Amino acid sequence: MEQVQLLRGAGEEQINEVKNEVLLLREKIRKLGDVNPAAVEEYDAIVERYNLLSTQKADLEKAMRDLTDTVEKINKVSRDRFERAFGETNEHFKRVFPVIFGGGHATLALTNPEDLLETGVDITAQPPGKKPQNINLLSGGEKTLTALSLLFSIFLVKPSPFCLLRSEEHTSELQSHHDLVCRL
Repeated sequence: MEQVQLLRGAGEEQINEVKNEVLLLREKIRKLGDVNPAAVEEYDAIVERYNLLSTQKADLEKAMRDLTDTVEKINKVSRDRFERAFGETNEHFKRVFPVIFGGGHATLALTNPEDLLETGVDITAQPPGKKPQNINLLSGGEKTLTALSLLFSIFLVKPSPFCLLRSEEHTSELQSHHDLVCRL
């Protein structure tokens, strides 16, 4: 009411200024567009959703770190166990091979010693009277006896309750096989 009284006493110029100001303010309000009365509730819902997703993201990141740590621990244990078992198997293989062949030498070697989890194993054998060569270059019988040497070497590292071996040999040779197993 006070403002109306002031305007009545004001000159035409001041009234025009106020009218122009009112028009400018109305134009600004029109440019703002429609007001969403549910904006506050929508904002609160979005903030709640954001907080939920942020918490889930943090949980997932922690789970990933935990899984990575677990995989690293498993890999370390696996490398240590493989290295120990490989070394023991190789030592037994060096002793068992000459017993089965009646002489000669054999060794196991890693194809990639820097990465024990991805490495392969090379078998080099030297039956009596022959040069050392990869198992792939041996005759069928030599491959079989070399594989048998490796099998027995593994059993010496990690014994098995039983092992069945089938022989295509004649009954007369079974005694020599029995004697061979007893020597091991």
